Amino acid sequence: MRYRNLVSTITRNTSWYRKGFTLIEILIVMGILAVISTGLFLSNRSFDNSFEFTNVVFDVALMFREAQVLGISSRESIADQGQDPGIFENGYTIYYNQMTMGSATEQAIVRLYNDSNPAPTGDGNWGAQDLTLQEYYLPLGITVAEYCVTRSNGEELCRTSPTGSGPEAVNITFKRPLYAPEVKLRPPSFDDFVAASITLQTDTGRTRKIVIHETGLVDVESEFESGGPSNNPPTVVLTSPVTTTYTEPASISFGATASDSDGTIDRVEFLVDDVEIAEDSSSPYSYNWTGVSAGTYELKARAVDNLGAMTTTSGLTVTVNSSGGGGGFGLNDRVEVSVSSTNVYQCAGLSCNLRGTHASGDEGTVIGGPTDADGITWWGVNFDTTPDGWVDEDDLQLAP
Repeated sequence: MRYRNLVSTITRNTSWYRKGFTLIEILIVMGILAVISTGLFLSNRSFDNSFEFTNVVFDVALMFREAQVLGISSRESIADQGQDPGIFENGYTIYYNQMTMGSATEQAIVRLYNDSNPAPTGDGNWGAQDLTLQEYYLPLGITVAEYCVTRSNGEELCRTSPTGSGPEAVNITFKRPLYAPEVKLRPPSFDDFVAASITLQTDTGRTRKIVIHETGLVDVESEFESGGPSNNPPTVVLTSPVTTTYTEPASISFGATASDSDGTIDRVEFLVDDVEIAEDSSSPYSYNWTGVSAGTYELKARAVDNLGAMTTTSGLTVTVNSSGGGGGFGLNDRVEVSVSSTNVYQCAGLSCNLRGTHASGDEGTVIGGPTDADGITWWGVNFDTTPDGWVDEDDLQLAP
């Protein structure tokens, strides 16, 4: 009783409880909501169109998946006694034809039906006596751009317009116990078709492809994979370096020019042995690679446009020699005798004591040099077999 009196007191004494909103307040709130909704619609209109197109593509793909699920989960018919118990009569089929292509009006694109006519196994082709379970209608602005069937050897047969060449109609049946599709055409064909695809397109040219693979996988390819908005790749030329031989520690200047016919250049990347070492986002595109040690390197430039397309130049090979001479040897390099026989001296020079000789192919490790004497560049080599000493650079090469 006390609780009831308390509620009654609050109700009588609280004016806002009884008042509510006035008509003016409601109109003001509705006006604000209308303005906000209009702004959101205008700012997200293109996103909504993209979202709707994606939904349509996946709705159609799900119809193929639904036919597959129905087909492999159906049981044998008990009405047909005496039939081969291995035959499953209730195949479920997706049907579409050339009349679904190119129209700007709302149209039935695909039909899901139970292939029951003629009994007991059906014929893999839609007819008026087959049981239609579902039809899917494309919204305005979306059409069928292409449909294809694939032979077992990978060859495709496609149709791209209502009046063009290619199959008039396609029937894709799923029947227990296999996940794989049975692909049949109208007019009938004896070719061995094992897979199919259908491509949808918006009135702005965006495309998405639904693929029914030989394994039974139903796949929606990305817009890029199915050839969405075209994007020409950029062009790029490696203009420098011009010199291809250096001495360590080398400084090698990269330079490149790049352009894009249908967009802009985002950046140019510079590569050494296919590994990016730098990038430049503004023309003229350049980079100075410093402190380069002895060795042989392959240089490239790669241009990337505003949509991510890339083009890479062919490689330019440069050689950086050791600071001591033209042979490119360095301390601890493995070398071998490149002539039939070479003299080994106690020091660098023809007047030094002769220690002996080494034959072609004898290997060792560079431990000294280079030193110039008597018009010859000399290297100290610790050979794998005696003697060790100084050898004419022209008689050596890097060991394999």
